[in-house]
Amino acid sequence: MLLGKRLQRQRRRRRLRGVCASVCLLLTAACSVQASGAEQAPRSASPQAADNPKLSGDPVVIGSMFPVSAPLSTFPQLPYIAQVAVKAVNAAGGINGRPLKWVHCDDKGDPNVAAKCADELLNQTKVRALVESVGVQGNIAWPFIKKADVINWFNVPIWPDDTTSPLSYPAGLGIFAHQNIGLLVKQHEFKKVACLTAEGAVSTKLCNFAKESLAAKGITDFKKVSWPSDTTTFLPYAAKVLADDYDAVVMGVGDAITAPVLQALADMGVDVPVLAASTSIGSQSIKAARETGMTLRVATSWATDPTENAARAQMLEAIQKYGPSVGAPPHLDTVSDNAFNMYEGILSLADVMNGAKSLKTADLQTYIAEHPVLTGATPPLDWTKPGPVPGSPRVVQVYAESSRLSKDGVLTAPSDLWGSVFPGVDDIKCCAASTTAKGR
Repeated sequence: MLLGKRLQRQRRRRRLRGVCASVCLLLTAACSVQASGAEQAPRSASPQAADNPKLSGDPVVIGSMFPVSAPLSTFPQLPYIAQVAVKAVNAAGGINGRPLKWVHCDDKGDPNVAAKCADELLNQTKVRALVESVGVQGNIAWPFIKKADVINWFNVPIWPDDTTSPLSYPAGLGIFAHQNIGLLVKQHEFKKVACLTAEGAVSTKLCNFAKESLAAKGITDFKKVSWPSDTTTFLPYAAKVLADDYDAVVMGVGDAITAPVLQALADMGVDVPVLAASTSIGSQSIKAARETGMTLRVATSWATDPTENAARAQMLEAIQKYGPSVGAPPHLDTVSDNAFNMYEGILSLADVMNGAKSLKTADLQTYIAEHPVLTGATPPLDWTKPGPVPGSPRVVQVYAESSRLSKDGVLTAPSDLWGSVFPGVDDIKCCAASTTAKGR
């Protein structure tokens, strides 16, 4: 496979000069199923033919459901990442000679709209699989997913079915990621820690996970500092961190909110380490940390440094090659977990579809069970072996690496040793440039 040959060549180049982008997550778009991001950006009239004129037959259609125009969590740049990934797959031969097509429905963070999206994707468009399902309305989609018997690939585990259903193949820890905050600190390193977050059930869980993880390191003075969900000015909360003399903070929000919070902390003269799971970090927050000089420690779910990691370098190369043709903005987010979930999710799903006996769900599941996914940016993902998260056997990506923000604004790990706070999980060497991914 062409992708395999190219990736192997990339992995031999030990020190690639990667490009890390900045900015992200403040656009809007309309809700409706959109083919390869149509109506969001100009692109070639026939992308499949342009990428590989030898492709023929009906497209293999996959889909995603996540909010783009919503008041809180929004992911307006993910469609560009998806389009780039589809172009990479089609350039390498598509799905056994057929073009791959991606469609999206904006659930707007609204349960009523989410139900319509799930019906459109699964019952009307009849996608072969969902990929990178992210957002607060995943519970709405699951009855449709189970009835249609469609796999939910590289989803973000928030709802019970995300972590228990045999149709669910989570890409990472999702809201559990904050349990690895403890990997970022030494025993008793801090006396008093604040978790900065918006009000709401999910954010409370994030802080509680971080609290549990830090308690294992002897750090027990832990308080939540929260604000209403519609807050746009964070100086009062930064002032509270300063007044109450916290000596470290945990981020319990997404990339788009982490950035202004970091700015507010800097403006108030707060000079303490910022602890975050990579679910809270993306290009926008990294840019803010670099510009303000805030000390950023991140428990990363995916290897991020393109000079050391071939999968990340491959993603950046594809964005550089195909980004202009899909109308991607020049400072596209390439760092966040969601960005990599989408890119690697589509590529690995294409590998599964190309290797399976057929595109029927049962055949896809059989192939997945026999071929653990080796992304090259995380320890292997093998859903035949239940993960160690209690009550959530499908969450098998439980490792993280402790990364620091370098002077040039790149998240860099001091070694390739990955760890985990979950019981019975040993540290593992992972994801060096020489890693070879199966099926590529």
